[in-house]
Amino acid sequence: MSFPKKGREFTKKTAADYDHELKEIVSIFLYKEFGNSFRISKNIAKKNDANLHTIKNWLKAKNTPSAWHLLNLARSCKSLRKFIEEYLSGRNIWEAFEAADNTIQEDFQSIKSMQESENNGADICTIKISIPFKCARKLHSRRLWIYSEIQKGVRIKVSDVCKTWNVCKRTAISDFNTLKRIKLIAYMGSKRNGSYQIMERKLSMNSKNAIIYARTARDDAGQAVQLQVEEIYNRIEKYSKEQGIKINIINCYIDEGKSGLSMEGREGFQKILKAVKVKKPDFDFIFMKDPSRIIRSSDIDEIAYYESVFNSAGIEVIYCL
Repeated sequence: MSFPKKGREFTKKTAADYDHELKEIVSIFLYKEFGNSFRISKNIAKKNDANLHTIKNWLKAKNTPSAWHLLNLARSCKSLRKFIEEYLSGRNIWEAFEAADNTIQEDFQSIKSMQESENNGADICTIKISIPFKCARKLHSRRLWIYSEIQKGVRIKVSDVCKTWNVCKRTAISDFNTLKRIKLIAYMGSKRNGSYQIMERKLSMNSKNAIIYARTARDDAGQAVQLQVEEIYNRIEKYSKEQGIKINIINCYIDEGKSGLSMEGREGFQKILKAVKVKKPDFDFIFMKDPSRIIRSSDIDEIAYYESVFNSAGIEVIYCL
């Protein structure tokens, strides 16, 4: 009987190690099969029921496909199917990888660079910008990159965006049009020699006028009215910061002890309607707690009617929901 030598150690791979290797292998085979184009994720999605976000994580080697997805991928990806067959025949994972495609070693470095570009994206960019919140919501990373390049004085073109971000020409043009529409950039000069320039924005906030409307159904609800008005003031402060505008409260209309089931006896609301219908109003917003302050009804068309009266006069109704 023989005994093992003392001190001899054998390293054993864990499931996590194999999982990491499989992520890399799947990503490499997908790039090899479908190529490096801006439509690679969509092309894979056409032959697999996974969503685009999941597929992008496979391409970045962040996640391993589930057993079901792996089988579906093997149907459309010949090299991946061959890899599974070679592994099941008894080869280890990297032997199966090499046997699956004889040319994989030649393309290995270029495919790895594709993975790195997917993970890293474009270079880090620094921008200085002060815009309203509603404009900022339209600026994703690619549009911010375009803005930063123009801000640095780079004569950026649609073709530059297509090449750097792997997007089609139509998408790049849409990005430029969005930046022009929200008045962040403008095209200056002739068609041949001109370039995009940053538009100067005033950092001081625009000023808008607003009124408050509050209603309670009980006569002794003075405290309820006060709480309602305080809630509205908090909403106005938040809205002002979000939109980047200064809001001036010019009036506060209150109907205390008035039911919302009818318009009868509601002097505060009647004054607002009169101001809107008879003359050009001197306010831009009406702030109130919720739609039931206008009228308490299950018929949404009634509320919509009064909202349309205000909207047609250029007034926006904002609820503190």
